[in-house]
Amino acid sequence: MRSLTSAVALVASVVRDDGTIWHYVGDRAGSNPEWVHVDRSLRAKDIGDGGSSIWAVGQDGAIYRWGAEVNDWPVTNGQGTWAIAVDQYGNAWMREAGTGRLLRGIGQ
Repeated sequence: MRSLTSAVALVASVVRDDGTIWHYVGDRAGSNPEWVHVDRSLRAKDIGDGGSSIWAVGQDGAIYRWGAEVNDWPVTNGQGTWAIAVDQYGNAWMREAGTGRLLRGIGQ
């Protein structure tokens, strides 16, 4: 019997040293791996995805959220962050530069 988790698609995002963003799309078993370069103008320092949201910290320190409706990275009202993670509900959690405080963004 096949495990349900091996049949579920896995999507992950990474930022390379040059700031380019790559998405991994494949199944959890790794039998269909594919890294897809997101060819957009945003160069990032960090990226996080969860739920249906993808958030990134640009090299300029601004916070961006992937906008599927515009197929690009519109800037949000966040600034001065150096690390970002996204929970399973699509909410962004950011580490504020300078103070190190943990901040929560809303994924809507």
